[in-house]
Amino acid sequence: TQSSMAGPSGVRFLAAATAVAAAVVGCGGLDIPRGQVSGQQFHIVSLAPPPPVNPSALIACATAPPVSAESYACWRWKEAVLGDGQDFFLARPRTLHAVAVEMVVALQRRGLCATEASVLANCARLDVMVCADAAPEDLRGAVADVLAAQTHHDASRRDGRTGGVLTAWLDDPSLVVKGGLRAPPGSARRLASDLSVKSGEHALRHLLLVVSGLTKSAAEFRPFHARDAHIMRQIKRCLEAGGQERESDLERALGPRLDLVLREALRVGKHVRDPGRLPEIASLRQLTPPYHAHEEAAAAALSQVVEPGIQRVTEELASLDHGMKVRRLLEDLDCWLDDVFMAKGAPGELECRENLRKQLRRAAHPAISALREGREVNMHQDIISKFLGRGLISKPTEG
Repeated sequence: TQSSMAGPSGVRFLAAATAVAAAVVGCGGLDIPRGQVSGQQFHIVSLAPPPPVNPSALIACATAPPVSAESYACWRWKEAVLGDGQDFFLARPRTLHAVAVEMVVALQRRGLCATEASVLANCARLDVMVCADAAPEDLRGAVADVLAAQTHHDASRRDGRTGGVLTAWLDDPSLVVKGGLRAPPGSARRLASDLSVKSGEHALRHLLLVVSGLTKSAAEFRPFHARDAHIMRQIKRCLEAGGQERESDLERALGPRLDLVLREALRVGKHVRDPGRLPEIASLRQLTPPYHAHEEAAAAALSQVVEPGIQRVTEELASLDHGMKVRRLLEDLDCWLDDVFMAKGAPGELECRENLRKQLRRAAHPAISALREGREVNMHQDIISKFLGRGLISKPTEG
């Protein structure tokens, strides 16, 4: 109101507002950022263990699908550098983290929006978990680039007679090559053909089934088996490795999305092994469980723990994504206002600028509510144009 604008400070505020309005009308080439932020989806890129090979004939099992030589070489690299499972998987968090950082770098090198990655490696799987806004083929290609390059470097570095014996007990991140090392032409493409990609809810279900010990048949569900429960320790290592303080953002690979997913995986893994939460598994403690006890326990674990866990983490990821969009929108609005002041030489007194910033943020409330509900927002159309059209910025009257 005019009464609230009385006095010298009000005149200065209105003068500044007039300059900002003129700048908006005639900004021409001013690049106004859009308040749209694409959500990063959770993905898992997996390399399954290659089928066993007959040492004398070097022929894979006839019943297994054909697998490239690069997959066998990659699995040998995984066992030499990340562990082979024979040692009950001694901790190698620094090495796993170094591989995860290279995954993020490879994705960004392809122009993809990716900031988080983690690696789960044991005797049964090599899973690369990524949060990215990318198509499955792009993910498959980027992960294959890193794995093929690491495999090629490891093969050229190691003495064939030692076969990685010395590195089998070391957590040595220097074994992971940095700087975009390239593999021989064609090797990454052949390795990519053996990688599988799961995205969104399918990726979450895969991870929670792995942690729960439900990836095989229901008859093999063993919630009290120490070896099967060891996956919990490996998930904790992923969190510990990614949660350590780093000297720069380039050395970080675990962010809020993956942190949320991994912590939910730990919670689900604990609940499927707790008879207090899942009474159906109590009978599996017996030396000879009742008939159908495994099937009933597995079905209960799926319906009471795993599926609710998928729904819970899906909702939490969506809420986290909406919160990130709101923060990005507010940052873009502040940058737009600062750019207008700088581009058009409007009065830059702190009081004037802060008053305009408060007015602009009040005008953004409907857009913020829309973002929190999962709807898309265009900063210029939905906020700035309406902010100017409502007469919040007007010319000062005489006197």
